[in-house]
Amino acid sequence: MRITCHESYGSVFQVSEEAKNSHDINSKLVSAFLSIGRGHAALETFSSVLNMPTMDRKTFAKCMHNLSVKNKEEIIDVSVSYDGTWQKRGHTYNLGLGIIIDILSGLVLDFEVLSKYCHNCVVAGRDMGVDSAEFHIWQKGHADECDKNFDGTSGAMEMHASTNYVEAIN
Repeated sequence: MRITCHESYGSVFQVSEEAKNSHDINSKLVSAFLSIGRGHAALETFSSVLNMPTMDRKTFAKCMHNLSVKNKEEIIDVSVSYDGTWQKRGHTYNLGLGIIIDILSGLVLDFEVLSKYCHNCVVAGRDMGVDSAEFHIWQKGHADECDKNFDGTSGAMEMHASTNYVEAIN
C-alpha cells in the first residue's frame, strides 16, 4: 500500500513491497503453493472456493519457470517419479529411455536415452571387418560420437538409467 501526503510536498510512505510488474501477484501465488508442496490443481481448488478466476495452467508453468530461473543457484527439494520405456513394446528392443518427472507439475526434469546399437559401428564393422586393426583404430576415434552407450540386456536398461540418476544425486 502506498500513502502520499500532499501537505508535506508529496512525501510517500510505502507499507508493502511495491510490485515490480503487474504479474507479481501471480509469481507470489505460485511460490506460495509450491512452498506448501502443492501445484496448479490445488490453486484451482483454492480459487474456486474463494469464487475467483483461476490462473491458467500455462501461466502457472511460466511463473514456476521464472521462479526457478531466478533461484537457479538455490537447491530445491522436489518430489519426482521415475519411469522407463522402450522404443517398441516389450523389453526386447535396442533403444530405452529413463525419465524423471516432477510430481507437482508433471514436467520432465531429465531423461537418459540408452542404446545397444550404433548404425555407424555396424556399417564400419561390415566394411572394414570387425576384427581388423583398421576398424579398432576407427572405433577409438568414433567413441565420442558413438550412439551405443549400453551393453546389457534390454530389460536392464530401465534399472541402469535409474542407477545413473541415483549416483548423480549422491
